[in-house]
Amino acid sequence: MLEICESCIREETLREVRDSHFFSIFTADVVGIAGEEHLPVLVRFVDESHNLREEFVGFLPYEADAEILAVKFHTTITEKWGLNMEYCCGQAYIVSSGFSSKMKVVASRLLEKYPQAVYTLCPSCALNMWLAKSVPVVGVPVAGINSDTNIRWNNYIAGRAFVLCSAVTDFDFIVTIVVLKNVLSFTRAFGKNLQGQTSDVFFAASSLTVVLHSLNEVMENIEVYYEFWFKEATNLATKLDIQMKLPGKFRRAQQGNLESQLTSENYYKETLSVPTVEHIIQELKDIFSEQDLKALKCLSLVPSVMGQLKFNTSEKHHADKYRSDLPNPGTLSAELHCWRIKWKHRGKDIELPSTIYEALHLPDIKFFPNVYALLKVLCILPVMKVENEHHENGRKRLKAYLRNTLTDQRSSNLALLNINFDIKHDLDLMVDTYIKLYTTKSELPTDNSETIENT
Repeated sequence: MLEICESCIREETLREVRDSHFFSIFTADVVGIAGEEHLPVLVRFVDESHNLREEFVGFLPYEADAEILAVKFHTTITEKWGLNMEYCCGQAYIVSSGFSSKMKVVASRLLEKYPQAVYTLCPSCALNMWLAKSVPVVGVPVAGINSDTNIRWNNYIAGRAFVLCSAVTDFDFIVTIVVLKNVLSFTRAFGKNLQGQTSDVFFAASSLTVVLHSLNEVMENIEVYYEFWFKEATNLATKLDIQMKLPGKFRRAQQGNLESQLTSENYYKETLSVPTVEHIIQELKDIFSEQDLKALKCLSLVPSVMGQLKFNTSEKHHADKYRSDLPNPGTLSAELHCWRIKWKHRGKDIELPSTIYEALHLPDIKFFPNVYALLKVLCILPVMKVENEHHENGRKRLKAYLRNTLTDQRSSNLALLNINFDIKHDLDLMVDTYIKLYTTKSELPTDNSETIENT
């Protein structure tokens, strides 16, 4: 009965998603339910009232094998939930380092099938934390520290404190957070802009090349940079009375090897620092791919952004990515020209809409069907913030449910009913669905058969 109730409630949300056509998917971090690990799955879409919404649609049992997880993820969304992935515009996954590599496999497999489902950052997680959580450095127990330490870890990476170091005794951990603090400083302003207003996101996308150039410069001169990082880590370890030494397994491997030139400094450079920098560079390239940046540059369609740019036709070039999704692609050029004229030659007393939300709610947006479709797709991308907090229900309620429910008391069925308590539901439909599953009287539960027959 709980499974039927869950299915009926989910279907109400999915019906709205299908009516909207375009959507994106993202997951929160893995959670424990009834002794098993599950991925919470959420969808973003624009409803019939032109509001961007995020809704929780269910849990997916986590698989250790990345390829199996990718298949089950796709099967659940398309076959069990009935969503057409051809309309999926974006995907994002907020997971800790232990699951990051597996979810990138999921993203890659979906991209192979659906190139339009760009892999992006999620605004609910700051860029520096996104990168720090995904670092696949073996031996750095980020995922294993307690919640109090985790908060201090977040503060350290943000450059506000380093009190986390007092809670650990491993020198490799100190080296890693020192490297992260210094490397992520190059991305800090870029990341803040990505979590800002529409215009900030547009210009941040344009500045990614500068950020990558700075990180590549670090990689090319790693010897110089690492000398300063290692000195900072050593000084910090001395203050905390933490001994600098190689891990035991590496010390044992070097015993009897007279030709070994491996020093502590070289070890931490080659096994921690270099892989961390390389990972951050590659991660930025992955989550801000050429397709992703082309999509974000379509934000020039937002009137306030357009007002800051020179009169040009670049919008059409970027919009070609979504040509197949437009209602009237043949009139795109003419429509974009009219849209530019509308805002370039506005009266001085007219305030330009500064967000996609405001643009979607313009009274005359109906005369620009292609622009409307493009703006609708853009705001669905996971990298964009939900501009009306009232419609962030799914993620907020999911966090509240997980926070207020003990792990051994959680239920995937009850979780969806609890989180989506305000969704309209049809009790008669639920009963009819239940009866269809038990087509004969003999299949009905004995203690309920008479009641159900009477119903």
